[in-house]
Amino acid sequence: MTKKKRRSGGWDRRGSDNSSGQGGGRSEGETHPPGGESARTVPQTKPPRRSPHERRLSGSARKAAKERAAKRRRQMVTVGIPVGVVVIVVLAFAVLALTSGSGTEKGTRSAPTGAITVSPGGSRPSPIPKGKTVPSFTAPALGGGTASWKPGQPTVLVIWAAWCPHCQAELPALQQLHTKYPDVNVVSVVSAQGQEPGPSPEELVAQDHITFPVAVDDSAQSLVNAMGVTGFPTIYFVNADGTVFDQLSGEPPELALDLGFQHLQQQV
Repeated sequence: MTKKKRRSGGWDRRGSDNSSGQGGGRSEGETHPPGGESARTVPQTKPPRRSPHERRLSGSARKAAKERAAKRRRQMVTVGIPVGVVVIVVLAFAVLALTSGSGTEKGTRSAPTGAITVSPGGSRPSPIPKGKTVPSFTAPALGGGTASWKPGQPTVLVIWAAWCPHCQAELPALQQLHTKYPDVNVVSVVSAQGQEPGPSPEELVAQDHITFPVAVDDSAQSLVNAMGVTGFPTIYFVNADGTVFDQLSGEPPELALDLGFQHLQQQV
């Protein structure tokens, strides 16, 4: 069996044989007819062939073009979103400024100047001591009308602020005791509107189902000053003759509150 000789060289990128020696092989324009004799034929016209590298470049170019287009679309969206957010934020602040008022909780303002009468008037630097008389007053009531107090009926007088966490804790307890001792009069005063963030007096009254009247203090805090209030809440247990039986502040024990109501109940 005769072995074929291996030719050195190979096909270059142009499709030509680069073998060395005689009878090296066919170039792209040649054929070898049967019988072993070579014959030169007319070169055939073919469209230029693209190499795999050239085809990869074309695909990469198309992919790059798509990525550039997608990037432009993302940039348009990215630019549009902050503009929309800014517009929304500006509108929100404008609505808040129109609806909230200056320095007050939403829905509640201080009583107008001159709408409150206190007798005797004046200001106290400290709470009213036991045995001393509580000033009578008339003021606008939360929700409309007026709220007032004067001697003649044993009364629990509560001065509070809507944003005060201790007041928020005490109002439900006072409402429960008011239900337990219905003959004991309960009157409250809400003051310091808007000094701190928090719920409105209307929200607390509705949430805790408060049934006793709520007087609204003015911006000068005329009622707070007349009652010698130094902190919220301040609670006075007032005898029927108008004198103070006891005074509590902050979050006193429920037992202390109950004893105060019991004392006043005995005067009914």
